[in-house]
Amino acid sequence: MSDIEKKISFLIEHFIQTESLDSFSFQIPKLQAHRGLHDENITENSLAAFRNAKKNGLTMSECDIHLSSDKIPIVYHDEDMRRLHLDERKIKDVTAKELWQKHQIPTLEMLLCDKPSTPFLNIEIKSNQIADADIPRRISEVIHKTSSHDRVIVSSFNPFYVWHMQNLLPEVPRALIATRQKEDKNNFFLRIKSLAPFLKIHFLNLNHQDFSFTELRKLSKKHNICLWTVNEAEKIDQYLSLGIRSVISDTCKV
Repeated sequence: MSDIEKKISFLIEHFIQTESLDSFSFQIPKLQAHRGLHDENITENSLAAFRNAKKNGLTMSECDIHLSSDKIPIVYHDEDMRRLHLDERKIKDVTAKELWQKHQIPTLEMLLCDKPSTPFLNIEIKSNQIADADIPRRISEVIHKTSSHDRVIVSSFNPFYVWHMQNLLPEVPRALIATRQKEDKNNFFLRIKSLAPFLKIHFLNLNHQDFSFTELRKLSKKHNICLWTVNEAEKIDQYLSLGIRSVISDTCKV
């Protein structure tokens, strides 16, 4: 991020308001398992990963959601299955039934109903469609169906998805995810959080590499901040001591 972008971003952050958490029925834990607790033997975003997180004392996991070809919310990070399953197809081109039968990729409903998994979820909405209302609607339907309103947070890099969720599920906490890193899908307007002041959000989920300790201390006094992805126990403790509300991690256990 350029110096000019940083100045604009700091200015916008001054106008962002994060909503109070007083009306919600659960306290966000200090640690969240990033895509469950996974390793070389346990695949990320699998039921085994979320169960492993719970076994190791964690109560909340972050997970990623795409839609299958039959419009069912699927727990998976990438658009395609090449990295994890050597399958070139995209999630959106395969049915939920085949995804489970061939690769044991779960649906959001399966995860929310799986008692051995962490009871609380941070649901990240993934999609390249700027203003597609279908994926927020489908996710909200699953949350309604499973009566999970009191144990989930919904989050996204896409401010339009956050806006849809605040209308579909006003009782569920919402987070805007942001990073200053220049990436193909992270354009200027996303990097500076240009639409954040117009959203009713409860958390800012930020890339810990983007900020100094001094900056985070100031931000945490005004906002509910969640940091990703922090894998050093010492750093996690340092961030929490600054007033950071929660940290998403690949490796750390309670």
